[in-house]
Amino acid sequence: MTKFKCKTIFCILIIIIYTKTTGCTNQSSQPPVKKIEVKPEQIINLTTQGNAFLLFDEQNKSKPETTWKPPYSPKWHYPAELIIDLKDEYNIDSIGFYDGSATGDLIINYGEPFEWSEGINVPTNRYNQWQTKPVSWKSRYLQIILSGPDVNINEIVISGVLHKKITSPEKRDSNPLNESLKQLKNGLGTNSFIDVPHSALDPIHIVREYHQWDWMEGARDKDYQGYPNNLNRFNPTIAGNGWNFDSYYKTLNEKGKIVVPVMVGTTLWMTGEGDKSLENKPTKGNPANPLDYKEHADHMFQFAARYGSNEVSKELLKLHSSQDKISGMGVLQYYENWNEPDKWWMSRIQYFTPFEYAALSSADYDGHEGELGKSFGIINADPNSKLVMAGLATFNLEYVKAMKFWCDHNRTDKKFVWDVINFHHYSNNGGIQHGKATKGISPEADSLFHKIKRLSEFRDKHLPGKELWITEFGYDTQTKGSQIAPAMGDLTSKEVQAAWLIRSIIIGKAAGADRMTQFMLRDGNEESYQTYMNSGLTSSKHTGYKKKPSWFYYSTIDHHLSKFIIDDLEVDSLSNLYKAKLTHPENGKEAYIIWYGTSKGKTSEIDLRLDKKYSNATIIELRNEKEAGMISTKNKQNNKITLMANETPTIILLNAD
Repeated sequence: MTKFKCKTIFCILIIIIYTKTTGCTNQSSQPPVKKIEVKPEQIINLTTQGNAFLLFDEQNKSKPETTWKPPYSPKWHYPAELIIDLKDEYNIDSIGFYDGSATGDLIINYGEPFEWSEGINVPTNRYNQWQTKPVSWKSRYLQIILSGPDVNINEIVISGVLHKKITSPEKRDSNPLNESLKQLKNGLGTNSFIDVPHSALDPIHIVREYHQWDWMEGARDKDYQGYPNNLNRFNPTIAGNGWNFDSYYKTLNEKGKIVVPVMVGTTLWMTGEGDKSLENKPTKGNPANPLDYKEHADHMFQFAARYGSNEVSKELLKLHSSQDKISGMGVLQYYENWNEPDKWWMSRIQYFTPFEYAALSSADYDGHEGELGKSFGIINADPNSKLVMAGLATFNLEYVKAMKFWCDHNRTDKKFVWDVINFHHYSNNGGIQHGKATKGISPEADSLFHKIKRLSEFRDKHLPGKELWITEFGYDTQTKGSQIAPAMGDLTSKEVQAAWLIRSIIIGKAAGADRMTQFMLRDGNEESYQTYMNSGLTSSKHTGYKKKPSWFYYSTIDHHLSKFIIDDLEVDSLSNLYKAKLTHPENGKEAYIIWYGTSKGKTSEIDLRLDKKYSNATIIELRNEKEAGMISTKNKQNNKITLMANETPTIILLNAD
């Protein structure tokens, strides 16, 4: 064999080896040309962290600079997955990506969500270069997976041409929200427990009741069998020396209060471990499979069967021998099936991905469209039941988008199973709970209106007919802590807490929140500096539920403005004076609430112009120890009244001749 032939064969072998190792990837200094546009709303970010659109925002740059990767936390976020909904079906001919300064595998699949066709798996080992992978796919959806934190992609370009338009208008809910939800009383809610005296709840209209599943079982030990032979106890329970939930719900219902049990945690018989395991996800199987939540869905059915409005067959009731076979008590309608499923500060044993929580909820709603059977889920017990989304720990719409996507692709009816979308938010200088905050801040400094408005606008566009709740917010009344309402000027911490809570309610309702429940009714421990231990409207049960100024402020709002609806919220950009206008829907009476949205003890005299039909105004100042506030009258002079405004809201009731 000649030297020339040897060289030729050697070169061919090198080309073959290189082709196999690179997977026919083309390297270039420029991105592909035939780009399919990707918009932010087309991205389902299953990590729910960061701005994944940064992978699609520099499509024409030869050297893209922005990038997306979730925070390094392999317990939760890796492999990091995105789903791209192109909205129409495309013939995709190549995938280009700008390979950054790290290594690791980029995986992109195509086809039907949850039944993906294998696409490409490319090592990202080309330092700061474009890589282009030829493909031949026909698809609407793409699944993009960053295998680990060592993947650093600055941009992804999808190349191809339209094959078929398949975009259809979003399904609209035919049941608009009840106008009564706009009434201010729906902001007067709290978080509470069964052992709180009913009198402490007098100014409260919505009670979000923390309710441990394990309380209701036949026994609280590892030897108790549980499902499918549960021995449920509702009255008396095995917990709390025999709590009577029948009486608790019945009494509050008769007082006109809406009670929402929050089904917190799992059971000892499921985990086989100690009390610390009760926050684990309630499944012995695959947490992404709705059929593996049969135990929890069974419990939700039993709960709704007893307390809902529909009487079910006694043969379906699973009760301890000490229990009366009662069904259809008609005292509950809303059920929240978990609390803060997005617990990023805990492990994957407790943290639900959006798809995992959607799977749980589909089972809890209707037994995953009946696949589990007729005795699973709240709807099968009481068709009038409403499922409340477990309150997320942050205002995370990415989580909700992913939940909706799961329902669209895993339920034949494509039903978004929650009647309520639900969030928690604490205004502080760290931005979120469990962050790096050192103190609470006012709702205005937190831009709370705009944050809640973003949620309500999303709801109106994508989930019309669904209620929007904010079920945890609030401040500690202490001298130090990450969520304190700091004393300022002549106001104590308790007075600042009270003012900021009322300001939060007015702002939240004006922004579109339907119901709000502050955290919480009572303090945990007045001597503690631990966050959330002093957030109550009253002192702890150990100190006799002594009412704080915030309890009296709630009482005053309830006394004068319970049924009023906010028509408008104006803010003077120069003085930072907030002025909410309200109207009573039944008698047409009008009112204002005014305050300065500052945090520096601001006080000044203001003029409020009145329509000619009004002769005077009743002024109600929020005061400690005054259940209806301090009341005075101002007569109109020169078509206006003059009064003092400060950082504590003042109520102004307009009176006609």
